[in-house]
Amino acid sequence: MLLALKISRPQLQSSKLTVCRNDECYPTRLEGLSSRPSTFMQWPMPVGMKGKPTMELIAKSLEGGDEGLNIFYNLNDDEASRDGDVYRVTLEGGDGRIITNIERTAKYQAFQPNGPDCGPPCHGVAFIEAGGDFENRPLIQK
Repeated sequence: MLLALKISRPQLQSSKLTVCRNDECYPTRLEGLSSRPSTFMQWPMPVGMKGKPTMELIAKSLEGGDEGLNIFYNLNDDEASRDGDVYRVTLEGGDGRIITNIERTAKYQAFQPNGPDCGPPCHGVAFIEAGGDFENRPLIQK
């Protein structure tokens, strides 16, 4: 899920992010995000265990004061994906204010990142809430 938020990095660092798929939710505090223009984190640990979802977050400081978030929900079990899965992302500020609460229903697409001759297809879905060309917006250089 791609998000662009009108929030500063210090505000983001004091926030709590919760990512849910259906009724399974994974909250995390974001105080571990660095102040660099682009930073990465994963939760819960350990990551990459088959059948245990992993969340990955890339935060980017964008022009105009926005913080861009690219959130990946990795099922680590491709057979678990079902059209109709409901994803919800909630960002709660350090003051308890809900900054964003987005809910979307998945319609998965099959893809083969290593080509048609390499293994079974993977399934994925993307939700874009960022507006514009998020991936190519310039970073703030600090």
